[in-house]
Amino acid sequence: MADFALVLYSKKKEDNTWNGIVKSILGWYKEIFMKESPAGNVEKIELYNNTSLYLIYLPYDLDTLKGMSKAKLKSINDFIFRTCRENNIYSCIVCDKLLEIGGIGSSKPDKFTGRCLYESLLLNIMDEIYSSRGIRVDCLDISVIEGESFETLYSIVKILSPHVKFMTVVSENKSRAERLLNEIYEETGLAMMITSDRYSGVKNSDLIINLGVLNEEDQKIKLKPKAILLNYSEHGVSKLKGENFIINSIEVKLPLKLMQKLDKRIFEYVPVLTVAEALVLHKLDIGKSPAGTPADLKTREAISAEFGKCGFKITGFCGRHSLIKVESIQNAI
Repeated sequence: MADFALVLYSKKKEDNTWNGIVKSILGWYKEIFMKESPAGNVEKIELYNNTSLYLIYLPYDLDTLKGMSKAKLKSINDFIFRTCRENNIYSCIVCDKLLEIGGIGSSKPDKFTGRCLYESLLLNIMDEIYSSRGIRVDCLDISVIEGESFETLYSIVKILSPHVKFMTVVSENKSRAERLLNEIYEETGLAMMITSDRYSGVKNSDLIINLGVLNEEDQKIKLKPKAILLNYSEHGVSKLKGENFIINSIEVKLPLKLMQKLDKRIFEYVPVLTVAEALVLHKLDIGKSPAGTPADLKTREAISAEFGKCGFKITGFCGRHSLIKVESIQNAI
């Protein structure tokens, strides 16, 4: 079993009634004089047969937590860690606003940014954009721009190889790329053009998958009018010339049956994408998100398959400046 926890704080509500003022004074008195141990509510939600979510509610708002001593924050931390240890919780997500306070959570907190999920759902994204509109993926002109990790490039090409006939790979080290990608050619027969010239490598592409850093000269490259750029780099490409769609991340929707089990207020603290990624990784017993580390090929394929099994759905994309609905891209290509 791979369970995980989410640590939440109390939302402050203004209460100017007499009762509210009395409660505030009593709370202040208990805080200063009684020195109570932090009392938090813990709720277990069984999401799947092998995966549960523990909600750890801290009975303090952010202002109260910010004013606490290091000793008091330590006692809260002890409560969180003890809860995780006693319930065999594999990973613990502390929402960003709590992490900003400092003193709560691990020095290396479990981060589920959605990055791992986004990088693993390449085929799912292509299905949403192209296949659902009757556009054959194997007829697309696709380019992949290499980044810092050759393992990531290899995984992307390998994942695409059964679905496309031809691909362009843009690599600064052309000879190395040719040597290492030759294995995929021999295994699948996938035709590839490998070039170090970024302009010639992407100018005719319908879909560009960027894994690297695009410098100022690169961002002046003019793409085909309906070309889409999937950006898997940590570096923004918002200055890319033209009005082409740029996708930096995804928006997802959880199935109704799952949403009925969850308290919707959770999403006031963390995005749906965070919960979806944590769920998929824990269901697969992968657990902690391999943030900053490229997921290997088998892991990517397992995540993609599990995303579909869970009934999750891609509903939109994070573009240059705002959210893009799937239908907007579908109607534009």
